[in-house]
Amino acid sequence: MLAAVQPTYGELLDLDVIRTLKAERQLRNFVRQAWPEVEPGRDLIPGFYVDAICDHLQAVAEGDIKRLVITLPPGFLKSTLVSVLFPAWLWIDHPSFRFLTTSHDSDLAMRDAVRSRRVIASDWYQERWGDRFAMTTDQNVKTRYENDQTGHRISLGTGSGVTGKRGDLLIVDDPHDAKDAHSPKALAETVRWWNETMPSRLNDPKTSPKIVIQQRLHVNDLAGNVIEQGYEHLNLPMEYEPTTQVTGIGWTDPRNIPGELLDPERYGAKEITEKKVELGSQAYSAQYQQKPVRQEGGMFKRSWWQSYRDLPKIVKAELYVDSAFKEGVENDYSVFALWGADGDGNLYLVRVWRERVSFPDLIRLGHTAYAWASRLFPGLKIALVVEDKASGQSAIQTWKLPYYTKDEKLPALPVVAFKIDGTQSKTARADGVTAIVEGGRAHIPENADWREDWLLEHQAFPHGDHDDQVDTTSMALTRLALAASRKLWSA
Repeated sequence: MLAAVQPTYGELLDLDVIRTLKAERQLRNFVRQAWPEVEPGRDLIPGFYVDAICDHLQAVAEGDIKRLVITLPPGFLKSTLVSVLFPAWLWIDHPSFRFLTTSHDSDLAMRDAVRSRRVIASDWYQERWGDRFAMTTDQNVKTRYENDQTGHRISLGTGSGVTGKRGDLLIVDDPHDAKDAHSPKALAETVRWWNETMPSRLNDPKTSPKIVIQQRLHVNDLAGNVIEQGYEHLNLPMEYEPTTQVTGIGWTDPRNIPGELLDPERYGAKEITEKKVELGSQAYSAQYQQKPVRQEGGMFKRSWWQSYRDLPKIVKAELYVDSAFKEGVENDYSVFALWGADGDGNLYLVRVWRERVSFPDLIRLGHTAYAWASRLFPGLKIALVVEDKASGQSAIQTWKLPYYTKDEKLPALPVVAFKIDGTQSKTARADGVTAIVEGGRAHIPENADWREDWLLEHQAFPHGDHDDQVDTTSMALTRLALAASRKLWSA
C-alpha cells in the first residue's frame, strides 16, 4: 500500500527533511516525532511494545496483514497508537483512506477521533504535510470528519447502527466494558455485532483490513473469538511467559526471563504486586497476562477467608439484607448479615441470620437483628442496607415507618437502599469483591454454627443452589471497602 519515496541528494543534506521522510516511511518514527503533539510535557518511554504495535500496524497499512488482534494490559498507549496516531499517519500518503473506528463507549471513540484531528491540525503536521490534503468544513464534527481527498473518519460505539457508513479499515479499540466481563449476553452481543454487522461495512471485504485491540476480559470476549478465526495475534502480557509465538512479520517477544515485565520503568514490581491485590488473581490473569480462565469451580476459594476468634475494635458496622418472604422449603432464604470494619480496612463478618419467612416475619427478623447489633456495638450508627429490588422495596418502606400489630409496636429503623446496576449479573457483582477476599481482608468467626453452610455457598457460587448469602457479601464488601478506603464512617 505504501510507496517508497527516494530522497534527492539535496534533501539528504536537510536534517529536518530526513526526519520528515523517516516519519512518513515508518509509523514508529512518526510516533516519536508526533508525541509532543499528543502528550505535551510528558516524555515518551519507547518500550519495545511501542515498536511492536507500530510495526504490526504498518504491516496492515502495507497489505501484509489483513486481520490483526492486539492484546495487552491497560495503560500501555494502545488508544494513542492505534486510534490517534495511526490514522493521522496513514493519511499522509493515503488521504483518501476511510476509517470506521469504534469502542465500547461512543464517547471514547469520539475522544480519540478528536485527538487525532488535533494532531492533523497541529503546526508540526501542517508544516510537513499540509499540502497533501485539507479538512472540509461541511463534514468536520467530532464523530465524523472528512478531507478534500474523499477520506473520512467515522467514530461510533460497539453495537451502534452503521447503516450508510462504510470504510476501508475497521478498528475496534476496547470492544467491551470491563463491567461486562461476566455478562454472557453483553459479550455475545458485541461478538455478534463485529462478526455479522461490521463486515458488510467494508468497502472491499476481500482486501479491507480489520483491527481489534483490547485487554482480555473473558474467554468468550471478542479477542478470543477472532483469535479462533485466525486473526494475526500480537500478544503482550505484563509478565513474560516463555512462548514460541512468532507473528506473520517475524516478530517474537524480545524478553527471555520468565516474569520479566513489559515496561518496568512504568510498572515495576511494587505496582504489579499492588495490582494483583487490587484485582485478584482471575482478573489480573485476564487483564494483565491476557490469559482469561474459565471459572469451572467457585469464585471464592475457601483458603482465601481469614478466621478470627476475638472481634477487634469495630469502627463501622451495618446489617446487609437479601430479602425473600414466602414460607416453604422450596422458597429462597432471607438473609441478614452483620459486617463490621476496623480502622485498618479489614472487614469482619459478625453474625448471619438466614431463614425462610413470610413478610411479617421478615420485618420482625429485621428488628431482632438490628436490636442484637445495637447491643453489640452501642456507640455505632447501624443501618439496614437492603438491595433495592422488587422484594426489597416493600421491606425498605415498612422498616422506615413504625410497625404496628395488635400485639406489638416496633419503631422505625434506619434503612439504606442499595442501588444495583441492572446491567450487571450477580456473578459480575461478586467478581468485583473477590480481590478483597483473596487479599486477606475478609474475616469470618472460626466457631460460628452457621460458618460451614456460609462457606459452602460461597465456594459453590455461581453454580450452587443458593446465592442469597453471596448477595449480602457482594453488598457488604463493596460498600464497606469503599468506606474504609475513603474513611467514610457514616451510613
